[in-house]
Order: sequence, then structure tokens, then C-alpha cells
Amino acid sequence: MSPRTASLSNPLLAVLVGAAFTAVIQSSAATTGIVIVLAGQGLMSLETAISVALGANIGTCATAGLAVIGKSREAVRTALVHVLFNVAGVLVWVAFIPQLAEIARFISPSADGLADAVRGAAEAPRQIANAHTIFNVINTFLFIGFTTQIARFVEWVVPDRPLSEEGLLPAKFLDSNLLSTPAIALDNARFEIGRLGDYVHGVLERALPTALSQSLRDIETIEQMDKAVDDLHRDILAYLGSLSRADLSQAEGRTMMRLAEVANDLEHIADRIATDMMTSARKRIEARAKMPQGAIESLKHLNKEVSAALRDAVKAVAEDDDALANKVRSMKRKVGSFERVIEVESVNRLGAAPKAGLTSYVRKIELIEILDGVFKQARRIARSQLDKGPEEEADEARAGEAP
Repeated sequence: MSPRTASLSNPLLAVLVGAAFTAVIQSSAATTGIVIVLAGQGLMSLETAISVALGANIGTCATAGLAVIGKSREAVRTALVHVLFNVAGVLVWVAFIPQLAEIARFISPSADGLADAVRGAAEAPRQIANAHTIFNVINTFLFIGFTTQIARFVEWVVPDRPLSEEGLLPAKFLDSNLLSTPAIALDNARFEIGRLGDYVHGVLERALPTALSQSLRDIETIEQMDKAVDDLHRDILAYLGSLSRADLSQAEGRTMMRLAEVANDLEHIADRIATDMMTSARKRIEARAKMPQGAIESLKHLNKEVSAALRDAVKAVAEDDDALANKVRSMKRKVGSFERVIEVESVNRLGAAPKAGLTSYVRKIELIEILDGVFKQARRIARSQLDKGPEEEADEARAGEAP
């Protein structure tokens, strides 16, 4: 054995050599092939060969790192998981390479009738391959129980960009490289619409307290948030427009149209909140009218129901959940009944103090109508999830029957 090869008897050094060589040539298969040749010629012990082959697993992380340059955060997270799995897996085995080599010798066929040099050449390839297989299989079973913890750690290391209140709401899933694969591109558009819906739901959650407050600054914040919705809405429609030029099946074309309709509905909801609701709030502030506490509590309860409907409608589309869509559709009677109760209470209060309560009454009725409009569009979003053509229903039926 040459002095250079002998120096690789240190397992950690051999791992580093394998990692560096693989990172340069961008091929773990080539590294493993060279290792097999050297081990077969007696120039490298089995333990050293296994160390270099394990290092090749770390070297492949360079390929993943280069591949995600300029890609989405999900792509970066995927690459980081790949790096963690390979690096941690190798570090776990570095101290047990002699034992791994013994296991590989034990389970691999032997060539007892051959001379030492020829025997090494005959046995080494299978032993190295078996050692590599054992490494990957055991590591998979070792780490699979920590999937949730790994995912949380990666999300902590590569966090989402915060949803901007005053700036842009950048697209996260709209990868133009996937337009040639319509099924995946449609799923990505669906996920992006889910993000848009979550943001609009957040706007709605903040809108009523703002509309009932005396703060013009908070009103301006809500109005500014609508601009972020407009930006992402345009990005989604542009992406779907590009996708429409691909070779879509009839079912995919219908899905694309439904997703465009949902994006439009979400943008309309944001406009209704930022324009109609905030305009009503400004008028109330200018008139110096104070909303009665009973009216505030009623509006908060109605807003809670409408907010839940919007949240579930968005989730139904983002997760392709028909049951959740049906739940939203079934809320019509409950919400409508509550709106009528509020309106009757409002008229009764107005009768008790017609002059003092007129402005508050008008603004309250405006808010009820705006929330009712949001609820109707939430139900429309839920209905779009349920309105599928026969081709889509057949596709889902076939998917459900698949083993």
C-alpha cells in the first residue's frame, strides 16, 4: 500500500477526501467506482474504501446546494434536509466503520478459492456496495422518527418571509420552471392562493377592530395591506395565464379557471374590506359617532362567523378538501339568521334614541352588509371547490380507487 493511501487509514480524513473529491466532480457514483477499483487492486483497505464512499454522500450536498441558487425557500429547505441527513448520517457512522466493514464482509459472498489479490478484486465491489446499502437503510430508519423535529429545525433555519403589512407580498410557490408540468404547476398555484387567502383572512381579522376604533393610522394600514393583495393577485393571474399556454387536459383547464376565480374572489374581498369598510369607518370618525357596546359585541360575533367561513373556504381550496367546502356552504342559514337578529336589535335601539343613534345605526348596517358580502364570496369560494366537471370527478374517483 502506498504511503498516500495508507494515510487515508484515518476514517475522518478519508471521509473528507471523499466529500471533497465528489464535490469537485459532482458525482458520487464516479467516486464510488474509483474506490471500488482501488480496493479491488489492493490499493485501499475495505475500511478506507467505505470511509471515502461515505464521504461521497456529503460531497453530493454540493450539487444540491448549487441547484437551489435563486430558487424558492421550499427548495432551499429541501436541500438543507438533504445536507443534514447525509452529514449527520456519516458522522454517526464514522466511529463504527470497522464494525460496518465486518458486517459487509459477513453478508457478502466470499471467494475463498482465489489468491489474495484476485480475491480482493472479486470481493471488494460487493462488500462496498453492501456497506453503502446498510448505511442508507439504517440511517433512513434512524431519522424517520425525527421527521417533524427536522422539519421544524429547517423552518427555523430558513424561515418564511413575514407577510408584509405595508410592502409587497412576494410570491412563494410560482415557479416558472414548473409550467411545463401542468399538474405540479396547478398545485403550486393552489398553494399560492392559499397564502393569499391566509393574508386576506388576516386583513379581515384586523379590519373590524380597526373600523370600530378611532385610529386613522390603523385605517391607512389596512388600506396599504390591500395593495400587497393586489400585487400577489396579479402574480397569480400572470402565472395561470402562462400556464394556459401549456398543453392542458380538459380537467386541468377547468381547475385553472376555478383557481383564477378564487384568486379574483379573494382580491374582491380585500377591496371590499379596504375600501367599503374603511370608508365607513372614516365617515363614523368624521361624524364623531360612537358605536354602542351592544352593537360592537354583535358585530364582533358576526365577524367571527364570517372570518371562520373565509378561513375554511380558503383551506378547502388550498387542501382540495370538499368536506370543508360543504361545511362553509352549510353556514348560510346560521349567518343569515344572526344578521337578521342584529338588524332587528338595531332598529329597536334606533327607536329608543332616533337622533343620537342614527349615524351609528347607518354605519352598523353598512358593516353588516359588508360582512355579508364577504361571507357570500367565501361561500362562492367554497362552491368553486365543489363545482367540478365530470373529468375531474372521474380523475378523483380513479385516484381514490388506486391502492
